[in-house]
Amino acid sequence: MPNLNIPITNSKLLNKYRNHLLKNNKNLEILFTIYLNQNCSIKELSEMKKKKLFFSVKLYPQNATTNSSSGVSDIKKMTKIF
Repeated sequence: MPNLNIPITNSKLLNKYRNHLLKNNKNLEILFTIYLNQNCSIKELSEMKKKKLFFSVKLYPQNATTNSSSGVSDIKKMTKIF
């Protein structure tokens, strides 16, 4: 289940979260994930992948579990990303 109230869906949010976590421990290795939804940009995901900014993506059906309100409401809209 998603753990964050504001899901990490783009590089700006990922960098903000990364900086927050690494603030007190620069040596910490974190395997970040992206919360995949209809607002994710294929171009941005590709650029982030090339830079190895995230380890994987997670897809949650909308409202299927806690904190999944930003999840995917129509899987067919995700075919270009897949």
